[in-house]
Amino acid sequence: MALDSVDLQIPATPSGLRVGFFGDRGSFSNLVAERRFGEDASCRPYPLMGELIEDAKGDRIDCSVIPIENSVGGWVADILDLVLSEEFSEAGLRVLEETRLHIELALVGHCNLDDAQRICSHRYPLRFARQWLHRARPDIEIFEVHNTAEAVEHAANDHHTLALAHRAAAEHRQVPVVLQTLPIDAPNAPRFFVVGKKPITAAPPTRTAFCFAASHQP
Repeated sequence: MALDSVDLQIPATPSGLRVGFFGDRGSFSNLVAERRFGEDASCRPYPLMGELIEDAKGDRIDCSVIPIENSVGGWVADILDLVLSEEFSEAGLRVLEETRLHIELALVGHCNLDDAQRICSHRYPLRFARQWLHRARPDIEIFEVHNTAEAVEHAANDHHTLALAHRAAAEHRQVPVVLQTLPIDAPNAPRFFVVGKKPITAAPPTRTAFCFAASHQP
């Protein structure tokens, strides 16, 4: 599986954790949750961040995986704003860990690249693959969707559409993989926070984060 941790150490956690992740099944957050917490964890998707916070606040999940930075687009501003918000702190949540994983994108669908009429994905994978797509199929229609799992749904239902996604998302929907790995010589290693109310490991903290506000003036 082409999902490799680039962190030096991943501390051990108890088995059987209830883990939420932002997005749908097959999304990058889903892959990170499964890789980080293993097969013993019960991983649940949350398409809406509000629902994730409510379940975390009500102790219906032990921790959650949320994306906070992309290799191409930088910080995920709306997620970062939420982490800094009163809603987040009033729910008793805090950042427990940060992880960064290398993800290789694949091209998936029921047609080959030459016969495809359109390609879809989340905006960040599309930005990451923009130059390669322009060289390979400069005439193809490109459209954005909310996440890569949704892109695979489009490819599953429309045999003239290809999706940029991880192979695990294609396996989940039983969609053929047209190209195992995009021939792009650049790292794709987004960052994720693990958030929760209580520590999930006995390992001592290794990072400290400071948040502050300043006037927007010269």
